[in-house]
Amino acid sequence: APPKNLLMISIDTLRKDHLGFHGGPAHTPFLDQLLAESVHLDNHMQCSSWTYVSTSCTLMGGSHEANGYMPLLTQLQEPLPDTTHFVAESLTDAGFLTAIHSPNEWLSATWNNTKGYQIQMNLGGDAASAASQASVALLNAVEDQDAEKWMLHLHFLEPHSPYNPPEEYLTALADLPAIPFDLSDRDVQYAINRESFDAFPESMQEAIEAHLRVRYLGELAWLDDKLERIFNDFEARGMLEDSLVVLWSDHGETFWEHGHQTHAWDLYPEENDAILAFLAPGLAPKAFAGPTHAYDLAPTLLDLYGIEIPPSMD
Repeated sequence: APPKNLLMISIDTLRKDHLGFHGGPAHTPFLDQLLAESVHLDNHMQCSSWTYVSTSCTLMGGSHEANGYMPLLTQLQEPLPDTTHFVAESLTDAGFLTAIHSPNEWLSATWNNTKGYQIQMNLGGDAASAASQASVALLNAVEDQDAEKWMLHLHFLEPHSPYNPPEEYLTALADLPAIPFDLSDRDVQYAINRESFDAFPESMQEAIEAHLRVRYLGELAWLDDKLERIFNDFEARGMLEDSLVVLWSDHGETFWEHGHQTHAWDLYPEENDAILAFLAPGLAPKAFAGPTHAYDLAPTLLDLYGIEIPPSMD
């Protein structure tokens, strides 16, 4: 039998090949340990290079083309149609108390891609604080409603731009040439990307990229420390004793490998390779090297819990 409860953690803007577990330069010992202890899918692809599209396709278990609605990178559009079916709806119908925390508006009721979650929260962008608050809210609701099982989805915005970890994660900046830009400001970072980078001398381009990479790696290390605190908190609350943990990323990040930085530009591995891992008590670690896709997560979970898979899930 699968674990009774379901804990889903999705991480925004996580570049797979930067994690230590996948041979990357980031200092992520806790996340590396989680992946090593999990059933991890090592050739996993997301359906898009930005959050609205990727989280929606993952949670609805199918393509936007098949759904008949293509999200655009603009606020001037209608949200996903009410006819779109999401995995949280199936879990709720099956008796789970379902909750989500997401600080990213592209994953929210605004765009109708959190449909089915009974409790919807935006507790701010700090992963550790938000996870603690969301856990309390969930467990209180479980007690109030005498729920037998729960599903909690936590979406963490770190390490999204601008990359602003505490100073102790940015000590490597002291070894880099100075630049006349405040890269802790998101507008400045995006302006450099879109308007002026190609006009800079090569030495300035290299310095800007080096600064951004240090800041991004600092964010990953900061997130890793937060994840350790979060999992220790979950364990202390007894939330991991009978729970399946599903860990995935919504897209990656690029640093001018193909002419741009950040994301939502292209479909290269830097932006579209993703992680997907499963952890549970008694679940033996395993690596799977075959190709897998974000579409398949929702129907896999429903199948695991013996819930009918709707026709809309590919």
